[in-house]
Amino acid sequence: MESPAEDYAQNQKHAKYDKSFENSSHEFCAMVWEDFGAITKEGEEVIKDLIKMGAVRLGYTRSEYSAHCWQMISTQLQRSNAKMILARTIIDEEKY
Repeated sequence: MESPAEDYAQNQKHAKYDKSFENSSHEFCAMVWEDFGAITKEGEEVIKDLIKMGAVRLGYTRSEYSAHCWQMISTQLQRSNAKMILARTIIDEEKY
């Protein structure tokens, strides 16, 4: 069974946007994240490519820069989840 992120990327995002990018100089990537950090294979490859290019551009080793980037991504994901939970908690309290 595919992950929910892979399923959503294929059946929702690619189904909706692929035709818009045909005959274009741009490529579409459905970078879908699950709540706890899982990402589509396609999205992971794009991030790895960006990390590789960023490491070269900034003069870091790939492993050093990669660890830093994944830490930043992880932190942002945790912050976003916390904001989402807080927003839902506040909305639920306003109902009562």
